Formats: sequence, structure tokens, C-alpha cells
Amino acid sequence: MATTTSTPTRRRNGGAPDDGAQFGVEATRNAQETLMRSVRTGVDTALTFTDVSQRVGRELMSLTVTGAKQMLQMMAEMQGSTLDALQAGLVGSEGNPAFRGWQRLVDGSAQAVSRFAETMQGTAEEGTERIKQAVDVMADQIKEGTVQLGQTVEDETNRTRAAASRS
Repeated sequence: MATTTSTPTRRRNGGAPDDGAQFGVEATRNAQETLMRSVRTGVDTALTFTDVSQRVGRELMSLTVTGAKQMLQMMAEMQGSTLDALQAGLVGSEGNPAFRGWQRLVDGSAQAVSRFAETMQGTAEEGTERIKQAVDVMADQIKEGTVQLGQTVEDETNRTRAAASRS
């Protein structure tokens, strides 16, 4: 003969029926929290990319402006060398004045180009170093955010498993 009970039936693992509802609420809450943390991490990453992009843009603009200034200075120096060479070539003196004029032109132009190249190399190296530092900071921030997000997901997974085992 079978016996019947009027008390609510218990689940196979020993939990009460309300435990399943609690588990669902807790799992939903945990999922929402994880989602919010991942959204925050995504926003932080986007802000980091924006910051680095602005830094790189500023460095490129600085390099362009410096290049333009140095180009103008070089052109002015070359014009000065040309005038100096013409003056030396026209003034009669010992030796070959035309040769001295050309020599002054070449020497003056070579010095101007050399100064231009040195300045641009230094400016490019400094800018490259600042860009590298900005990218390194970005990489560190992204790594940190990814580690934090991974830890959050792992923590929430463990909480969900623990809650599931209780219900």
C-alpha cells in the first residue's frame, strides 16, 4: 500500500522548491553584475584607446610642425649660402672666385641640410619614445582590465556553482 504525504515534495538533491527560485534570482543578479563589470572594462578600454590616439595625433602634429619650421630655416640658410656664394664669385680676388663661390654654396647648403636632418631625427626619436610610452601604458591598462574581468567571471562562476549545489 502506498502512502501519500501532504507536505510539498522535496527536490532530488534535498533542496526545497523555493531554493530553485532563489538560485535563479542569484544567478541573474550575478550575471547582471558580471555584465556591468564587462561593460565598464570595455568603456575603460575604449577610453584608453582614445587617449593613446590623441597622444599619437599630438606627436604626429608636433613632428609635422617641427619639420615645417626646420624646412623653412633650412631654405633660408640655403638662400643665404647662395647669396654668399654669388658675392664671393663676383668679387675679384686671388684664386678662382667662381670656384670659391661654388664651394661656399655647397658647404653652406650641406651644413643647412645636416642641421635639418639632425633636428628632425632628434624630434622623431623623442616623438617615437613618447608614442611608445603611451602604447605601453595602454597595453598595461588593457591587460589589467582583462585580468580583472577574467577574475570577476571566475568569481561569479564559482558563486553560481556554489548556489547551484545548495539548491
